[in-house]
Amino acid sequence: DPVISFQDSINQVFNYSLAGFPQYISTYNGMFGFLTSSNRGIIVGESTNVPNSLRSSLASNANLSINLLSNFEISSNIEVYEIIGWGENTIKGVEYRSKKENICSTQNSIYSCQNQSVWDRKLSMTRDGDGTVVIPSAVNQANASEYYLNLFNQNAGFGTNFKHHNILESSFALDIISSIFTENLSTTSLPEYVSTQKPIVASKSLQLSVHSPVSIEAFDTQGRFTGINTALSADGFTFVKEEIPNSYYLEIADDKYIGLEENGDYSIILQGNGVGTFTFDQEIIQEGSVIESKSFINIPTTPLTEASLSINGGILSDNMNMDVDGNGTTDLQIQSSNEFNPIDYLNVMKFIIKSFGLERSQETDLITKIDNLIKYIQNGDIQKAASKAEIFVKKLNLKLAKIDGGENTSRKLTEEEMLIVIQNLEEFILNLK
Repeated sequence: DPVISFQDSINQVFNYSLAGFPQYISTYNGMFGFLTSSNRGIIVGESTNVPNSLRSSLASNANLSINLLSNFEISSNIEVYEIIGWGENTIKGVEYRSKKENICSTQNSIYSCQNQSVWDRKLSMTRDGDGTVVIPSAVNQANASEYYLNLFNQNAGFGTNFKHHNILESSFALDIISSIFTENLSTTSLPEYVSTQKPIVASKSLQLSVHSPVSIEAFDTQGRFTGINTALSADGFTFVKEEIPNSYYLEIADDKYIGLEENGDYSIILQGNGVGTFTFDQEIIQEGSVIESKSFINIPTTPLTEASLSINGGILSDNMNMDVDGNGTTDLQIQSSNEFNPIDYLNVMKFIIKSFGLERSQETDLITKIDNLIKYIQNGDIQKAASKAEIFVKKLNLKLAKIDGGENTSRKLTEEEMLIVIQNLEEFILNLK
């Protein structure tokens, strides 16, 4: 399988063929060439979405070490045993592609956005690994005695979450080691969850991902938690918790991923930590392929926003509960869709405006304008909705300019609140188009 691959859409920001790369990179030399290349095409938006270019001198030193290790041979008079963790979702490759993103900025007191193509990626996962190391890397010595520890079944059976970093804390791994040293190891009476043949993937997995300024966390029916533990440690750092058996949490740039067993019951919480929009994807994966998915696309959010949903027994959620003002009460429920839903978007916007605590006349005026946009959409007049929204933005930008210049006699909307409304409307217009 390729370690790096390119979808055709990546040509919007990076022409891999002109840069001298094949569509699928499956060799070490090919991967080394891409990682050390300074050519990353068009870079807009968050630079963390763009693959790093390694410094050639440091990479070359690492390359020397890799060549040395790859040629290393263990003497034939030494017995070699490999204990191989299996069954935990492990990254086996990255597929690069592009996506459309609204790039927003303020120039001359005017806030505006442009829809541009930016780097994006999709992780390729496999169960043939221990959460860090894939099987082909773990099994690399000729004439070694191989023992596979089925971490997936062990974790499911004991409510644990053993992976690469703590595999030697597993009593079954310790049993193998003990038997080796006492010369009592027999392939006919191996410890439970241990085999001399690689297990076969049978079960599906659930992958949840969220993109842009929100966090994600999952709870199972026993209250076990997977996500970022927001309680600061003594040294002031937050840290990842993966208490749910066979779960994982990953962050890459603005994207956050949680992986879970497919057939469990889970409560999912999304917490806003910035102003913008988020997309939440639910995917059921089998043997590396997505066999079912449901999404909530480009939903407005602020630091007050909390969204929640339930996934039970492998049935993906159709509904998301939105607590827009963060007071602990559901304000509205939105429906999953594989396309942008402008009416859901505007309904969330209305609750964002209500959360400002404005004078009634100012709030009513803003809500009425949003309701009028909804009516245009319901009547099928998308172009009219977009043009009215553009007029709305221009008027707000004029008010924003007066605040910047010190003239704000009414103080009905603060500068920060105006920016939130303008940004949401700009995103709405671009998504409509």
